[in-house]
Amino acid sequence: MSVTKTNSFVKNFSILSAGEIISHAISMLTNILLARLLSPESFGEYTLLLTYIFIFYTVSSLGLRQVIIRLIARNQSNSKYLFYYSVFLRIIGFVFSMLVFFVYDLFYNPGLSNFLILALFAGVFVQTAWETLQNVAFGMQRMEWTSIINVVGNFFLLGLYLVLPKNYCSVIVVVVLYVFVFLLKDFAYLISLYKFHLLTGKWKLKNNYWGPSRKLLAESFPFYVLAIFSLFSNQIPIIFLQNNSNLTEVAYYNTANKLMLPITMLVSTTISAVYPVFAKNYVSDMELFAKQVKNVLSLFTIIGIFGCLIITFFRNEMVYIIYGEMYKNTGDVMAYQCWYTVMLTVFSLIGNVFGAADRQKLLALTSIAYACVNVPILYYFSFYGAVGLAIGTIVASVINMTYNYYYLWKTVEGKISVGFTIKIFAILVLSFFISMLLPDFNFYIKTSFALLSVLILIKYRKYLLSLVDVKILNK
Repeated sequence: MSVTKTNSFVKNFSILSAGEIISHAISMLTNILLARLLSPESFGEYTLLLTYIFIFYTVSSLGLRQVIIRLIARNQSNSKYLFYYSVFLRIIGFVFSMLVFFVYDLFYNPGLSNFLILALFAGVFVQTAWETLQNVAFGMQRMEWTSIINVVGNFFLLGLYLVLPKNYCSVIVVVVLYVFVFLLKDFAYLISLYKFHLLTGKWKLKNNYWGPSRKLLAESFPFYVLAIFSLFSNQIPIIFLQNNSNLTEVAYYNTANKLMLPITMLVSTTISAVYPVFAKNYVSDMELFAKQVKNVLSLFTIIGIFGCLIITFFRNEMVYIIYGEMYKNTGDVMAYQCWYTVMLTVFSLIGNVFGAADRQKLLALTSIAYACVNVPILYYFSFYGAVGLAIGTIVASVINMTYNYYYLWKTVEGKISVGFTIKIFAILVLSFFISMLLPDFNFYIKTSFALLSVLILIKYRKYLLSLVDVKILNK
Protein backbone atom coordinates (compact mmCIF):
# COMPACT_ATOMS: atom_id res chain seq x y z
CA MET A 1 0.00 0.00 0.00
CA SER A 2 1.37 3.42 -0.91
CA VAL A 3 2.07 6.12 1.65
CA THR A 4 -0.67 8.27 0.11
CA LYS A 5 -3.27 5.54 0.46
CA THR A 6 -2.14 4.79 4.00
CA ASN A 7 -2.39 8.44 5.00
CA SER A 8 -5.81 8.65 3.34
CA PHE A 9 -7.01 5.63 5.32
CA VAL A 10 -5.69 7.02 8.61
CA LYS A 11 -7.30 10.39 7.88
CA ASN A 12 -10.67 8.85 7.02
CA PHE A 13 -10.60 6.53 10.03
CA SER A 14 -9.64 9.35 12.39
CA ILE A 15 -12.32 11.73 11.10
CA LEU A 16 -15.00 9.04 11.18
CA SER A 17 -14.03 7.88 14.69
CA ALA A 18 -13.95 11.44 16.04
CA GLY A 19 -17.29 12.18 14.42
CA GLU A 20 -18.84 9.02 15.87
CA ILE A 21 -17.62 9.86 19.36
CA ILE A 22 -18.94 13.43 19.21
CA SER A 23 -22.26 12.34 17.63
CA HIS A 24 -22.82 9.67 20.28
CA ALA A 25 -21.98 12.16 23.04
CA ILE A 26 -24.54 14.63 21.66
CA SER A 27 -27.10 11.83 21.28
CA MET A 28 -26.56 10.86 24.93
CA LEU A 29 -27.14 14.44 26.04
CA THR A 30 -30.27 14.58 23.86
CA ASN A 31 -31.67 11.41 25.43
CA ILE A 32 -30.94 12.66 28.95
CA LEU A 33 -32.69 15.95 28.15
CA LEU A 34 -35.75 14.20 26.69
CA ALA A 35 -35.93 11.78 29.61
CA ARG A 36 -36.12 14.78 31.95
CA LEU A 37 -38.59 16.74 29.79
CA LEU A 38 -40.98 13.85 29.16
CA SER A 39 -42.65 11.60 31.69
CA PRO A 40 -41.24 8.04 31.91
CA GLU A 41 -44.30 6.73 30.03
CA SER A 42 -43.94 9.33 27.24
CA PHE A 43 -40.19 8.75 27.00
CA GLY A 44 -40.89 5.04 26.81
CA GLU A 45 -43.29 5.68 23.92
CA TYR A 46 -40.66 7.78 22.15
CA THR A 47 -37.90 5.17 22.54
CA LEU A 48 -40.35 2.45 21.49
CA LEU A 49 -40.96 4.36 18.25
CA LEU A 50 -37.19 4.57 17.64
CA THR A 51 -37.01 0.82 18.20
CA TYR A 52 -39.67 0.21 15.57
CA ILE A 53 -37.91 2.59 13.17
CA PHE A 54 -34.67 0.65 13.55
CA ILE A 55 -36.43 -2.70 13.09
CA PHE A 56 -38.26 -1.78 9.89
CA TYR A 57 -35.31 0.21 8.58
CA THR A 58 -33.29 -3.02 8.92
CA VAL A 59 -36.04 -4.88 7.04
CA SER A 60 -35.89 -2.26 4.27
CA SER A 61 -32.07 -2.38 4.02
CA LEU A 62 -32.01 -5.76 2.20
CA GLY A 63 -28.41 -6.17 3.45
CA LEU A 64 -27.10 -3.98 0.63
CA ARG A 65 -24.70 -1.80 2.62
CA GLN A 66 -21.53 -3.93 2.55
CA VAL A 67 -22.05 -5.01 -1.06
CA ILE A 68 -22.63 -1.49 -2.43
CA ILE A 69 -19.65 -0.04 -0.55
CA ARG A 70 -17.40 -2.85 -1.76
CA LEU A 71 -18.46 -2.57 -5.39
CA ILE A 72 -18.14 1.23 -5.47
CA ALA A 73 -14.70 1.00 -3.83
CA ARG A 74 -13.60 -1.35 -6.61
CA ASN A 75 -15.06 0.81 -9.38
CA GLN A 76 -14.81 4.42 -8.25
CA SER A 77 -14.96 5.75 -11.79
CA ASN A 78 -18.66 4.83 -12.12
CA SER A 79 -20.32 5.16 -8.71
CA LYS A 80 -23.45 6.67 -10.22
CA TYR A 81 -24.36 3.33 -11.82
CA LEU A 82 -24.40 1.49 -8.47
CA PHE A 83 -26.00 4.42 -6.67
CA TYR A 84 -29.08 4.46 -8.89
CA TYR A 85 -29.46 0.70 -8.75
CA SER A 86 -29.24 0.87 -4.96
CA VAL A 87 -31.89 3.63 -4.93
CA PHE A 88 -34.17 1.38 -6.99
CA LEU A 89 -33.65 -1.53 -4.60
CA ARG A 90 -34.02 0.67 -1.52
CA ILE A 91 -37.41 1.88 -2.75
CA ILE A 92 -38.47 -1.74 -3.13
CA GLY A 93 -37.06 -2.48 0.34
CA PHE A 94 -38.94 0.47 1.83
CA VAL A 95 -42.25 -0.67 0.32
CA PHE A 96 -41.53 -4.22 1.48
CA SER A 97 -40.84 -3.05 5.05
CA MET A 98 -44.12 -1.15 5.13
CA LEU A 99 -46.01 -4.23 3.93
CA VAL A 100 -44.32 -6.24 6.68
CA PHE A 101 -45.43 -3.60 9.18
CA PHE A 102 -49.06 -3.77 8.01
CA VAL A 103 -49.03 -7.57 8.37
CA TYR A 104 -47.46 -7.17 11.82
CA ASP A 105 -50.08 -4.56 12.75
CA LEU A 106 -52.85 -6.89 11.61
CA PHE A 107 -51.83 -9.73 13.93
CA TYR A 108 -49.87 -7.97 16.67
CA ASN A 109 -50.90 -4.43 17.62
CA PRO A 110 -47.75 -2.28 18.08
CA GLY A 111 -49.54 0.16 20.37
CA LEU A 112 -48.77 3.24 18.25
CA SER A 113 -51.22 5.99 17.35
CA ASN A 114 -51.96 6.72 13.68
CA PHE A 115 -49.69 9.77 13.79
CA LEU A 116 -46.82 7.77 15.24
CA ILE A 117 -47.31 5.12 12.55
CA LEU A 118 -46.88 7.86 9.93
CA ALA A 119 -43.83 9.06 11.87
CA LEU A 120 -42.53 5.48 11.77
CA PHE A 121 -42.80 5.43 7.96
CA ALA A 122 -41.07 8.81 7.73
CA GLY A 123 -38.32 7.69 10.11
CA VAL A 124 -37.64 4.53 8.10
CA PHE A 125 -37.55 6.58 4.89
CA VAL A 126 -35.06 9.22 6.13
CA GLN A 127 -32.75 6.59 7.62
CA THR A 128 -32.90 4.51 4.44
CA ALA A 129 -32.03 7.59 2.38
CA TRP A 130 -29.14 8.41 4.73
CA GLU A 131 -27.54 4.98 4.38
CA THR A 132 -28.03 4.95 0.59
CA LEU A 133 -26.12 8.23 0.30
CA GLN A 134 -23.55 7.20 2.90
CA ASN A 135 -22.66 4.05 0.97
CA VAL A 136 -21.47 6.18 -1.95
CA ALA A 137 -19.23 8.33 0.25
CA PHE A 138 -17.77 5.29 2.00
CA GLY A 139 -17.17 3.50 -1.30
CA MET A 140 -15.39 6.59 -2.64
CA GLN A 141 -13.39 6.75 0.63
CA ARG A 142 -14.63 10.25 1.46
CA MET A 143 -15.95 9.90 4.99
CA GLU A 144 -15.40 13.39 6.35
CA TRP A 145 -18.81 14.75 5.38
CA THR A 146 -20.54 11.85 7.12
CA SER A 147 -19.01 13.02 10.39
CA ILE A 148 -19.54 16.74 9.76
CA ILE A 149 -23.21 16.42 8.76
CA ASN A 150 -23.92 13.98 11.60
CA VAL A 151 -22.35 16.18 14.26
CA VAL A 152 -23.95 19.41 13.00
CA GLY A 153 -27.35 17.75 12.58
CA ASN A 154 -27.33 16.15 16.04
CA PHE A 155 -26.15 19.39 17.62
CA PHE A 156 -28.93 21.30 15.83
CA LEU A 157 -31.53 18.80 17.06
CA LEU A 158 -30.23 19.11 20.63
CA GLY A 159 -30.50 22.90 20.30
CA LEU A 160 -34.12 22.65 19.13
CA TYR A 161 -35.01 20.50 22.13
CA LEU A 162 -33.25 22.92 24.48
CA VAL A 163 -35.24 25.95 23.29
CA LEU A 164 -38.52 24.02 23.07
CA PRO A 165 -40.95 25.38 25.69
CA LYS A 166 -41.78 22.71 28.25
CA ASN A 167 -45.54 23.01 27.69
CA TYR A 168 -44.98 22.15 23.99
CA CYS A 169 -42.79 19.16 24.75
CA SER A 170 -44.71 16.04 23.75
CA VAL A 171 -43.89 12.81 21.94
CA ILE A 172 -45.47 14.13 18.74
CA VAL A 173 -43.42 17.36 18.72
CA VAL A 174 -40.20 15.52 19.62
CA VAL A 175 -40.70 13.00 16.79
CA VAL A 176 -41.58 15.69 14.22
CA LEU A 177 -38.36 17.57 15.04
CA TYR A 178 -36.36 14.32 14.88
CA VAL A 179 -37.65 13.44 11.39
CA PHE A 180 -37.31 17.05 10.19
CA VAL A 181 -33.63 17.29 11.19
CA PHE A 182 -32.89 13.86 9.71
CA LEU A 183 -34.44 15.01 6.42
CA LEU A 184 -32.22 18.11 6.45
CA LYS A 185 -29.20 15.84 6.98
CA ASP A 186 -30.23 13.76 3.96
CA PHE A 187 -30.47 16.84 1.74
CA ALA A 188 -27.09 18.09 2.98
CA TYR A 189 -25.54 14.69 2.24
CA LEU A 190 -27.00 14.59 -1.27
CA ILE A 191 -25.65 18.09 -1.99
CA SER A 192 -22.20 17.05 -0.74
CA LEU A 193 -22.14 14.06 -3.11
CA TYR A 194 -22.72 16.34 -6.10
CA LYS A 195 -20.54 19.19 -4.83
CA PHE A 196 -17.48 16.96 -4.38
CA HIS A 197 -18.15 14.91 -7.54
CA LEU A 198 -18.61 11.60 -5.75
CA LEU A 199 -21.32 10.48 -8.19
CA THR A 200 -18.96 9.59 -11.01
CA GLY A 201 -19.50 8.15 -14.49
CA LYS A 202 -22.57 8.05 -16.68
CA TRP A 203 -25.68 6.03 -16.14
CA LYS A 204 -28.51 5.12 -18.46
CA LEU A 205 -31.64 3.13 -17.75
CA LYS A 206 -31.28 -0.34 -19.24
CA ASN A 207 -34.04 -2.63 -20.42
CA ASN A 208 -32.73 -5.49 -18.31
CA TYR A 209 -33.11 -3.63 -15.04
CA TRP A 210 -33.77 -6.71 -12.94
CA GLY A 211 -30.65 -8.59 -14.00
CA PRO A 212 -28.08 -6.50 -12.07
CA SER A 213 -30.60 -5.97 -9.27
CA ARG A 214 -31.01 -9.70 -8.71
CA LYS A 215 -27.25 -10.09 -8.64
CA LEU A 216 -26.92 -7.40 -5.97
CA LEU A 217 -29.67 -9.01 -3.91
CA ALA A 218 -28.02 -12.43 -4.16
CA GLU A 219 -24.70 -11.03 -2.91
CA SER A 220 -26.34 -9.11 -0.09
CA PHE A 221 -28.59 -11.93 1.16
CA PRO A 222 -26.13 -13.39 3.76
CA PHE A 223 -25.66 -9.92 5.26
CA TYR A 224 -29.44 -9.47 5.30
CA VAL A 225 -29.93 -12.72 7.22
CA LEU A 226 -27.38 -11.65 9.83
CA ALA A 227 -28.99 -8.22 10.20
CA ILE A 228 -32.49 -9.66 10.62
CA PHE A 229 -31.42 -12.24 13.20
CA SER A 230 -29.49 -9.61 15.17
CA LEU A 231 -32.82 -7.82 15.74
CA PHE A 232 -33.96 -10.72 17.92
CA SER A 233 -31.15 -9.97 20.33
CA ASN A 234 -31.04 -6.16 20.48
CA GLN A 235 -34.43 -4.75 19.40
CA ILE A 236 -37.22 -7.33 19.57
CA PRO A 237 -36.78 -7.77 23.36
CA ILE A 238 -37.87 -4.13 23.81
CA ILE A 239 -41.08 -5.00 21.95
CA PHE A 240 -41.54 -7.93 24.33
CA LEU A 241 -41.10 -5.55 27.26
CA GLN A 242 -43.70 -3.13 25.95
CA ASN A 243 -46.28 -5.86 25.38
CA ASN A 244 -45.62 -7.92 28.51
CA SER A 245 -45.01 -5.01 30.92
CA ASN A 246 -45.60 -1.33 30.02
CA LEU A 247 -44.09 1.78 28.44
CA THR A 248 -42.61 2.98 31.74
CA GLU A 249 -40.53 -0.21 31.93
CA VAL A 250 -39.40 0.44 28.36
CA ALA A 251 -38.21 3.89 29.49
CA TYR A 252 -36.32 2.40 32.45
CA TYR A 253 -34.63 -0.18 30.25
CA ASN A 254 -33.66 2.27 27.51
CA THR A 255 -32.33 4.95 29.87
CA ALA A 256 -30.01 2.40 31.46
CA ASN A 257 -29.07 1.08 28.04
CA LYS A 258 -28.09 4.56 26.84
CA LEU A 259 -25.71 4.98 29.78
CA MET A 260 -23.82 1.90 28.59
CA LEU A 261 -23.41 3.30 25.06
CA PRO A 262 -19.98 4.97 25.58
CA ILE A 263 -18.53 1.72 26.93
CA THR A 264 -19.99 -0.29 24.04
CA MET A 265 -18.64 2.20 21.52
CA LEU A 266 -15.14 2.15 23.09
CA VAL A 267 -15.07 -1.65 23.02
CA SER A 268 -16.24 -1.73 19.39
CA THR A 269 -13.55 0.74 18.32
CA THR A 270 -10.81 -1.15 20.18
CA ILE A 271 -11.79 -4.52 18.76
CA SER A 272 -11.96 -3.03 15.26
CA ALA A 273 -8.41 -1.75 15.75
CA VAL A 274 -7.00 -5.17 16.66
CA TYR A 275 -8.94 -7.00 13.93
CA PRO A 276 -6.27 -6.50 11.19
CA VAL A 277 -3.61 -7.82 13.58
CA PHE A 278 -5.69 -10.92 14.25
CA ALA A 279 -6.29 -11.46 10.54
CA LYS A 280 -2.57 -11.24 9.75
CA ASN A 281 -1.29 -13.45 12.58
CA TYR A 282 -3.92 -16.16 12.07
CA VAL A 283 -2.23 -16.95 8.77
CA SER A 284 1.39 -16.26 9.69
CA ASP A 285 1.77 -17.23 13.37
CA MET A 286 -0.90 -19.28 15.16
CA GLU A 287 0.98 -19.21 18.49
CA LEU A 288 1.07 -15.41 18.47
CA PHE A 289 -2.54 -15.27 17.30
CA ALA A 290 -3.73 -17.40 20.24
CA LYS A 291 -1.62 -15.39 22.69
CA GLN A 292 -3.06 -12.10 21.46
CA VAL A 293 -6.61 -13.43 21.75
CA LYS A 294 -5.89 -14.45 25.36
CA ASN A 295 -4.32 -11.07 26.11
CA VAL A 296 -7.25 -9.07 24.73
CA LEU A 297 -9.79 -11.34 26.42
CA SER A 298 -8.02 -11.01 29.77
CA LEU A 299 -7.53 -7.27 29.48
CA PHE A 300 -11.16 -6.57 28.56
CA THR A 301 -12.55 -8.91 31.19
CA ILE A 302 -10.50 -7.59 34.11
CA ILE A 303 -10.99 -3.92 33.22
CA GLY A 304 -14.68 -4.67 32.66
CA ILE A 305 -14.94 -6.27 36.11
CA PHE A 306 -13.45 -3.24 37.86
CA GLY A 307 -15.65 -0.89 35.83
CA CYS A 308 -18.77 -2.91 36.65
CA LEU A 309 -17.94 -3.03 40.36
CA ILE A 310 -17.73 0.75 40.48
CA ILE A 311 -20.85 1.30 38.34
CA THR A 312 -22.83 -1.23 40.38
CA PHE A 313 -21.93 0.41 43.69
CA PHE A 314 -22.88 3.88 42.42
CA ARG A 315 -25.82 2.83 40.26
CA ASN A 316 -28.51 4.69 42.22
CA GLU A 317 -26.49 7.89 42.54
CA MET A 318 -25.56 7.89 38.84
CA VAL A 319 -29.15 7.45 37.68
CA TYR A 320 -30.49 10.05 40.10
CA ILE A 321 -27.91 12.68 39.08
CA ILE A 322 -28.28 12.07 35.33
CA TYR A 323 -32.00 11.36 34.92
CA GLY A 324 -33.61 12.64 38.12
CA GLU A 325 -36.12 11.33 40.64
CA MET A 326 -38.49 9.87 38.02
CA TYR A 327 -35.92 7.21 37.05
CA LYS A 328 -34.78 6.15 40.52
CA ASN A 329 -35.90 2.57 39.74
CA THR A 330 -33.39 2.35 36.86
CA GLY A 331 -30.32 1.71 39.04
CA ASP A 332 -30.70 -2.07 39.23
CA VAL A 333 -31.37 -2.22 35.49
CA MET A 334 -28.10 -0.41 34.82
CA ALA A 335 -26.22 -2.70 37.22
CA TYR A 336 -27.28 -5.82 35.33
CA GLN A 337 -26.75 -4.17 31.95
CA CYS A 338 -23.16 -3.20 32.76
CA TRP A 339 -22.38 -6.85 33.49
CA TYR A 340 -24.13 -7.84 30.28
CA THR A 341 -21.86 -5.35 28.49
CA VAL A 342 -18.83 -7.33 29.69
CA MET A 343 -20.33 -10.49 28.21
CA LEU A 344 -21.16 -8.62 25.02
CA THR A 345 -17.51 -7.55 24.81
CA VAL A 346 -16.42 -11.19 24.88
CA PHE A 347 -18.97 -12.05 22.17
CA SER A 348 -17.68 -9.16 20.02
CA LEU A 349 -14.12 -10.42 20.43
CA ILE A 350 -15.16 -13.97 19.49
CA GLY A 351 -16.98 -12.68 16.40
CA ASN A 352 -13.91 -10.75 15.30
CA VAL A 353 -11.75 -13.84 15.81
CA PHE A 354 -14.10 -15.86 13.60
CA GLY A 355 -13.94 -13.14 10.94
CA ALA A 356 -10.14 -12.91 11.12
CA ALA A 357 -9.94 -16.68 10.70
CA ASP A 358 -12.17 -16.57 7.57
CA ARG A 359 -14.92 -18.50 9.33
CA GLN A 360 -17.84 -16.42 8.10
CA LYS A 361 -20.13 -19.43 7.90
CA LEU A 362 -19.48 -20.25 11.55
CA LEU A 363 -20.08 -16.59 12.44
CA ALA A 364 -23.44 -16.69 10.66
CA LEU A 365 -24.49 -19.97 12.28
CA THR A 366 -23.54 -18.85 15.80
CA SER A 367 -25.39 -15.56 15.24
CA ILE A 368 -28.54 -17.44 14.28
CA ALA A 369 -28.15 -19.79 17.26
CA TYR A 370 -27.63 -16.76 19.52
CA ALA A 371 -30.93 -15.28 18.37
CA CYS A 372 -32.80 -18.58 18.74
CA VAL A 373 -31.60 -18.95 22.33
CA ASN A 374 -32.35 -15.32 23.21
CA VAL A 375 -35.95 -15.10 22.00
CA PRO A 376 -37.71 -17.51 24.42
CA ILE A 377 -35.55 -16.48 27.38
CA LEU A 378 -35.99 -12.73 26.88
CA TYR A 379 -39.69 -13.16 26.15
CA TYR A 380 -40.16 -14.93 29.49
CA PHE A 381 -38.11 -12.42 31.49
CA SER A 382 -39.85 -9.43 29.86
CA PHE A 383 -42.93 -10.20 32.00
CA TYR A 384 -40.87 -9.05 35.01
CA GLY A 385 -40.19 -5.54 33.76
CA ALA A 386 -36.94 -3.78 32.91
CA VAL A 387 -34.99 -5.48 35.72
CA GLY A 388 -36.30 -8.86 34.61
CA LEU A 389 -35.30 -8.26 30.98
CA ALA A 390 -31.83 -7.10 32.08
CA ILE A 391 -31.43 -10.32 34.10
CA GLY A 392 -32.68 -12.29 31.08
CA THR A 393 -29.92 -10.87 28.88
CA ILE A 394 -27.33 -12.21 31.35
CA VAL A 395 -28.98 -15.64 31.54
CA ALA A 396 -29.13 -15.88 27.74
CA SER A 397 -25.51 -14.71 27.47
CA VAL A 398 -24.28 -17.41 29.83
CA ILE A 399 -26.02 -20.10 27.75
CA ASN A 400 -24.76 -18.66 24.47
CA MET A 401 -21.23 -18.35 25.81
CA THR A 402 -20.88 -22.14 26.14
CA TYR A 403 -20.85 -22.99 22.44
CA ASN A 404 -19.34 -19.68 21.32
CA TYR A 405 -16.34 -20.16 23.59
CA TYR A 406 -16.01 -23.79 22.45
CA TYR A 407 -15.72 -22.67 18.82
CA LEU A 408 -13.28 -19.95 19.86
CA TRP A 409 -11.15 -22.68 21.43
CA LYS A 410 -11.38 -24.69 18.21
CA THR A 411 -10.43 -21.64 16.11
CA VAL A 412 -7.21 -21.08 18.08
CA GLU A 413 -6.53 -24.83 17.72
CA GLY A 414 -6.82 -25.54 21.43
CA LYS A 415 -4.05 -23.14 22.39
CA ILE A 416 -6.20 -21.53 25.13
CA SER A 417 -5.84 -23.80 28.16
CA VAL A 418 -8.66 -25.14 30.31
CA GLY A 419 -6.97 -23.63 33.35
CA PHE A 420 -7.00 -20.17 31.77
CA THR A 421 -10.69 -20.52 30.93
CA ILE A 422 -11.65 -21.63 34.44
CA LYS A 423 -9.69 -18.78 36.06
CA ILE A 424 -11.04 -15.97 33.93
CA PHE A 425 -14.69 -17.02 34.10
CA ALA A 426 -14.47 -17.86 37.81
CA ILE A 427 -13.20 -14.33 38.51
CA LEU A 428 -16.01 -12.90 36.36
CA VAL A 429 -18.76 -14.90 38.11
CA LEU A 430 -17.40 -14.23 41.60
CA SER A 431 -17.15 -10.48 40.94
CA PHE A 432 -20.72 -10.40 39.63
CA PHE A 433 -22.18 -12.00 42.75
CA ILE A 434 -20.09 -9.82 45.06
CA SER A 435 -21.29 -6.64 43.37
CA MET A 436 -24.96 -7.65 43.37
CA LEU A 437 -25.16 -9.14 46.88
CA LEU A 438 -23.30 -6.49 48.86
CA PRO A 439 -25.59 -4.08 50.77
CA ASP A 440 -26.01 -0.47 49.68
CA PHE A 441 -23.33 1.23 51.81
CA ASN A 442 -23.31 4.97 52.39
CA PHE A 443 -21.75 7.23 49.78
CA TYR A 444 -18.43 7.76 51.59
CA ILE A 445 -17.77 4.04 52.03
CA LYS A 446 -18.55 3.40 48.36
CA THR A 447 -16.32 6.28 47.26
CA SER A 448 -13.46 4.94 49.36
CA PHE A 449 -13.96 1.48 47.87
CA ALA A 450 -13.99 2.89 44.33
CA LEU A 451 -10.75 4.82 44.89
CA LEU A 452 -9.16 1.77 46.46
CA SER A 453 -10.21 -0.38 43.49
CA VAL A 454 -8.66 2.05 41.03
CA LEU A 455 -5.41 2.16 43.03
CA ILE A 456 -5.29 -1.64 43.18
CA LEU A 457 -5.88 -1.88 39.44
CA ILE A 458 -3.03 0.57 38.76
CA LYS A 459 -0.53 -0.71 41.31
CA TYR A 460 -1.08 -4.45 40.93
CA ARG A 461 -2.15 -4.69 37.30
CA LYS A 462 0.70 -7.07 36.44
CA TYR A 463 -0.17 -9.33 39.34
CA LEU A 464 -3.87 -9.37 38.44
CA LEU A 465 -3.06 -10.32 34.87
CA SER A 466 -0.69 -13.04 36.11
CA LEU A 467 -3.71 -14.75 37.67
CA VAL A 468 -4.68 -15.79 34.16
CA ASP A 469 -1.09 -16.31 32.95
CA VAL A 470 -0.98 -13.41 30.51
CA LYS A 471 0.77 -10.08 30.17
CA ILE A 472 -0.50 -6.75 29.04
CA LEU A 473 -0.23 -6.28 25.30
CA ASN A 474 2.96 -4.45 24.50
CA LYS A 475 1.77 -3.30 21.12
